[in-house]
Amino acid sequence: MTIKVHMACSSVNNRLHAAFIAGTAPAVNNACMEPIERTKQVLDELGWSWAKLARELDTNDQRLYNWRQRGLPEGEAHRVAKALGVSTDWLLTGEGPKRFSGKMDASLASIEPKVDANVSDGPEIKGKVPLISWVQAGSAQEAIDLFQPGVADEWVPTSAPIREHTYALRIEGDSMSPKFQPGMQIIVEPDMPYENGSYVIAKNQEGETTFKRLVKDAGVWLLKPENSQYPTLRLDDGYNIIGVVRRAEIVLC
Repeated sequence: MTIKVHMACSSVNNRLHAAFIAGTAPAVNNACMEPIERTKQVLDELGWSWAKLARELDTNDQRLYNWRQRGLPEGEAHRVAKALGVSTDWLLTGEGPKRFSGKMDASLASIEPKVDANVSDGPEIKGKVPLISWVQAGSAQEAIDLFQPGVADEWVPTSAPIREHTYALRIEGDSMSPKFQPGMQIIVEPDMPYENGSYVIAKNQEGETTFKRLVKDAGVWLLKPENSQYPTLRLDDGYNIIGVVRRAEIVLC
């Protein structure tokens, strides 16, 4: 029975997706819709445009256009659902309560804290980005579509603004210690211009990638480690900047 239902939904989805792109999608069972089609349904109900949604997500129109062509990345579903005021489960599956209200349940909101806390609210999570390998990072600008299935087995949340090709790397080795410890995750933006003092990902002519601080000294661009036991590299010795590190995040478990 499950197989028949999936086959039926697949058939509906094929027809619906073509109509969706053409702007003539009919009303169908939510369980047989794709998440991006449920997104469009809610946009219509709210009277929002795709451009409005892009502004709410602090992203660009091109990224949403890619989602419309390829489907909504699962790692972005929570952020989109929050912006639209719907349940993430409903957006992904079409099942369960839709829940337009994003307000906290009154019974929970009325609970007063019993003790003083020594922490405050952290930065807002902007979404999830693919955690890729250093080998993949070497070709991220030229070839890899980071949001295609199979590129990353793990998606990590970040408070950094997310653009079309933002990705994460996990630090290996101690060349950037003590400031950046092995195991920390760094959020990389390939489309951001670098400047003197930027932390960057650089690639040499052999395709090897490295994480360093970019410094201009006497007119010469240098790639400097934080750990003085490692050598400083010259950018003009066959290195290219392929990304700017926007944020470093500690992973505790």
